[in-house]
Amino acid sequence: MLKGKPKEFFVAKKNSLSKMKIDHTVLGEESKRKIAQLSLSDNTVKRRIDELALDIKNQLIHKLKHSVFFAIQCDESTDVANCCQLLVYCRFINEQSIAEELKN
Repeated sequence: MLKGKPKEFFVAKKNSLSKMKIDHTVLGEESKRKIAQLSLSDNTVKRRIDELALDIKNQLIHKLKHSVFFAIQCDESTDVANCCQLLVYCRFINEQSIAEELKN
């Protein structure tokens, strides 16, 4: 994945994204300054992804615990890089309707 990429790779990505100027067009000048101040180090990005994943997992567990009925289906496979992938597919009742979630 991206773990072994050199720092120059990420700097080039940042520069190419900056050239798009989408942040200025969509969000405005103030948001553009805030985005420019964000840290893009490997550790920061990984930590944020891990925090987001944990939050999503906790939300899903909370919803499953409060659902009257739920079903879970698991599927294990191997991707093209020969890494094992476990997919968990959940179906449950959420606020009077059936909800579905996929967790990798």
